[in-house]
Amino acid sequence: SLENIMNRIVINLNRIIDHNRYPTLESENGSKRDRPLGIGIQDLAKVYMKLKIPYFSPAAKKLNIAITAAMLYYGLKASNILAKKYGPYATFKASPASKGELSFDLWGVKPVCLDC
Repeated sequence: SLENIMNRIVINLNRIIDHNRYPTLESENGSKRDRPLGIGIQDLAKVYMKLKIPYFSPAAKKLNIAITAAMLYYGLKASNILAKKYGPYATFKASPASKGELSFDLWGVKPVCLDC
Protein backbone atom coordinates (compact mmCIF):
# COMPACT_ATOMS: atom_id res chain seq x y z
CA SER A 1 0.00 0.00 0.00
CA LEU A 2 1.02 3.63 -0.38
CA GLU A 3 1.05 3.95 3.41
CA ASN A 4 3.60 1.12 3.74
CA ILE A 5 5.74 2.57 0.96
CA MET A 6 5.73 6.06 2.50
CA ASN A 7 6.55 4.63 5.91
CA ARG A 8 9.57 2.79 4.49
CA ILE A 9 10.70 5.86 2.52
CA VAL A 10 10.51 8.14 5.57
CA ILE A 11 12.39 5.65 7.76
CA ASN A 12 15.12 5.14 5.15
CA LEU A 13 15.55 8.84 4.30
CA ASN A 14 15.75 9.61 8.01
CA ARG A 15 18.56 7.05 8.33
CA ILE A 16 20.34 8.54 5.33
CA ILE A 17 20.49 11.90 7.10
CA ASP A 18 22.60 10.30 9.84
CA HIS A 19 24.83 8.21 7.56
CA ASN A 20 25.25 10.43 4.52
CA ARG A 21 28.52 11.97 3.35
CA TYR A 22 27.97 15.71 3.10
CA PRO A 23 29.96 18.08 0.89
CA THR A 24 30.23 20.72 3.63
CA LEU A 25 29.96 20.88 7.40
CA GLU A 26 27.17 23.45 7.01
CA SER A 27 25.06 21.10 4.89
CA GLU A 28 25.63 18.27 7.37
CA ASN A 29 24.70 20.44 10.34
CA GLY A 30 21.61 21.79 8.59
CA SER A 31 20.39 18.35 7.55
CA LYS A 32 20.90 16.86 11.00
CA ARG A 33 19.31 19.89 12.68
CA ASP A 34 16.21 20.22 10.48
CA ARG A 35 15.97 16.65 9.08
CA PRO A 36 14.37 17.63 5.75
CA LEU A 37 13.07 14.89 3.47
CA GLY A 38 12.46 15.28 -0.25
CA ILE A 39 9.90 12.82 -1.60
CA GLY A 40 8.28 13.13 -5.01
CA ILE A 41 6.45 11.29 -7.75
CA GLN A 42 8.21 9.56 -10.61
CA ASP A 43 6.57 8.43 -13.87
CA LEU A 44 3.23 10.15 -13.26
CA ALA A 45 2.86 10.62 -17.02
CA LYS A 46 3.14 6.85 -17.42
CA VAL A 47 0.31 6.39 -14.91
CA TYR A 48 -1.85 8.75 -16.94
CA MET A 49 -1.03 6.81 -20.10
CA LYS A 50 -1.90 3.46 -18.54
CA LEU A 51 -5.18 4.87 -17.22
CA LYS A 52 -5.83 6.63 -20.56
CA ILE A 53 -6.12 10.00 -18.82
CA PRO A 54 -5.06 13.02 -20.88
CA TYR A 55 -2.09 14.76 -19.25
CA PHE A 56 -3.69 18.21 -18.88
CA SER A 57 -7.21 17.00 -18.11
CA PRO A 58 -9.22 17.67 -14.94
CA ALA A 59 -9.02 13.93 -14.19
CA ALA A 60 -5.20 14.06 -14.31
CA LYS A 61 -5.15 17.07 -12.01
CA LYS A 62 -7.52 15.35 -9.57
CA LEU A 63 -5.43 12.16 -9.54
CA ASN A 64 -2.20 14.14 -9.02
CA ILE A 65 -3.76 15.99 -6.07
CA ALA A 66 -5.06 12.74 -4.58
CA ILE A 67 -1.67 11.03 -4.84
CA THR A 68 0.28 13.94 -3.39
CA ALA A 69 -2.27 14.49 -0.60
CA ALA A 70 -2.03 10.82 0.37
CA MET A 71 1.78 10.95 0.21
CA LEU A 72 1.81 14.01 2.46
CA TYR A 73 -0.58 12.42 4.95
CA TYR A 74 1.29 9.12 5.17
CA GLY A 75 4.67 10.89 5.22
CA LEU A 76 3.60 13.09 8.13
CA LYS A 77 2.15 10.07 9.91
CA ALA A 78 5.45 8.17 9.57
CA SER A 79 7.43 11.24 10.64
CA ASN A 80 5.23 11.57 13.72
CA ILE A 81 5.95 7.96 14.68
CA LEU A 82 9.70 8.63 14.39
CA ALA A 83 9.35 11.80 16.48
CA LYS A 84 7.57 9.87 19.22
CA LYS A 85 10.35 7.26 19.18
CA TYR A 86 13.40 9.56 18.88
CA GLY A 87 12.09 12.98 19.83
CA PRO A 88 11.45 15.97 17.58
CA TYR A 89 14.08 17.42 15.28
CA ALA A 90 16.21 20.15 16.85
CA THR A 91 14.38 23.14 15.36
CA PHE A 92 10.85 21.75 15.69
CA LYS A 93 9.81 24.06 18.56
CA ALA A 94 10.48 27.12 16.37
CA SER A 95 8.83 25.61 13.28
CA PRO A 96 5.38 26.37 11.89
CA ALA A 97 4.59 22.64 12.23
CA SER A 98 4.91 22.93 16.02
CA LYS A 99 1.96 25.33 15.85
CA GLY A 100 -0.03 23.01 13.59
CA GLU A 101 0.80 24.93 10.41
CA LEU A 102 1.85 22.73 7.53
CA SER A 103 3.17 23.69 4.11
CA PHE A 104 -0.26 24.09 2.53
CA ASP A 105 -1.27 26.42 5.39
CA LEU A 106 1.75 28.62 4.73
CA TRP A 107 0.96 28.72 1.01
CA GLY A 108 -2.69 29.64 1.61
CA VAL A 109 -3.93 26.41 0.02
CA LYS A 110 -6.94 24.64 1.50
CA PRO A 111 -6.53 20.91 2.21
CA VAL A 112 -8.30 18.63 -0.22
CA CYS A 113 -11.11 16.23 0.57
CA LEU A 114 -10.29 12.96 -1.15
CA ASP A 115 -13.77 11.54 -0.64
CA CYS A 116 -15.62 14.62 -1.97
